[in-house]
Amino acid sequence: MRSKWSAILTAAAMLLTMACGRDDRAEIRRDEGRPVPVTVETVGTTREAAGFTVTGTVQARTTTAISARVTGYVLRVLVREGDRVQTGALLVEIDDRDARSRLAQAEAVLSEASGALEEVERSIAAVGSGREAAEADARLAESTFQRFQELLDRKSISPQEFDEVAARRQMSQARLREAEAMLHSTRAREGQVGSRIQGAEAAVEEARLHLAYSRVVAPFAGVVTERRVEVGQLASPGAHLLTLEDARRFEVLTAVPEGRIGEVSPGQEVRVRIDALDGDVTGRVGEIVPRADTASRSVVVKIELPTIAGLRSGLFAAAHFSIGETEALTISEGSLLVRGQLVGVYVVDDESRARYRLVKTGRRVAGRAEILSGLSAGDRVVVAPGSDVVNGVRVAVSATSRGKVDDPPSEAARSGVAGRTDGVGGSV
Repeated sequence: MRSKWSAILTAAAMLLTMACGRDDRAEIRRDEGRPVPVTVETVGTTREAAGFTVTGTVQARTTTAISARVTGYVLRVLVREGDRVQTGALLVEIDDRDARSRLAQAEAVLSEASGALEEVERSIAAVGSGREAAEADARLAESTFQRFQELLDRKSISPQEFDEVAARRQMSQARLREAEAMLHSTRAREGQVGSRIQGAEAAVEEARLHLAYSRVVAPFAGVVTERRVEVGQLASPGAHLLTLEDARRFEVLTAVPEGRIGEVSPGQEVRVRIDALDGDVTGRVGEIVPRADTASRSVVVKIELPTIAGLRSGLFAAAHFSIGETEALTISEGSLLVRGQLVGVYVVDDESRARYRLVKTGRRVAGRAEILSGLSAGDRVVVAPGSDVVNGVRVAVSATSRGKVDDPPSEAARSGVAGRTDGVGGSV
């Protein structure tokens, strides 16, 4: 019996020893026997396009809210959302009876003022003729007075005759002054009537504009993107009827972090990816808003886009700003082992054993992954490890590839659309 219990205790002690000696960080499935053949890649540096990526929204460069400028019931709406219109095209027609009534009243006042002006002009002509006659009579009376003055001095006429000539001279001068005063008064009346005519003409022009406002037309060629009015509704000044966009020119509205705004300049080329079009385009920085948003700590940057079929407002876009080149550690994407939220690789150590190591990855371009931490240049990483490769297993290197790339960055790298966002983003 004692030998039986001894055997049980011995077995338990062996199991406990094995459990305590087990390494929780790795599982070595075999330590002896033939090594597992693997292909390794030596971690090297690659020249990559440096920059940052922000997200944004496509919008038309010119967007106008078409509003009513008069009060009246809507008689016709000639467009719907999506319709393309030309400059001056009729969009909405509003009841214009009130405007026509105002125009008729203004034209009646103008006609009356014009008639009064014609009458005043005739009066001026008549008064002018009377003044000319009075002036001629005054000249004759003055010359007669001078001759009789000489005769009186020579005692050739009597004082009675001279007094009669002097009286006629005074009467002619009085008639001349009266004619000049009447002419002045008539001309003043002409000025008053002229002012009335100017006011009446302004009223007519205002009434005509008011009448024209009842016909809402397109200020430029574009696409109707929103319709807020229907027939029978009462339109009032300022009421939003339609939204019109210039469908020929678009831009991307982005928010660049204030720490990066120094790397952006007007006219700078920007690589833009628009998922809805499944392609990249080259835009240019058109405007940098001269103030920062205090909430997001970012600056609004507008990127002008070339003319491309299929563009429309509201599309999602990712804009990559290139700022030169940088060196990065890269390995083949097939070497990565993803386990939940963790990413790792197998590194071959100096004892030819595979050691599992956690890594942090960055951008991935053309089948290669950037390593931000966890590896160093010169490390040997197992390429596409199979199920036989486990932590601590002996391996035999059957092939080696060099990870360092000395050639210029590829077009995919230069485009930078798949580049690191540096934690920057957020649609605008």
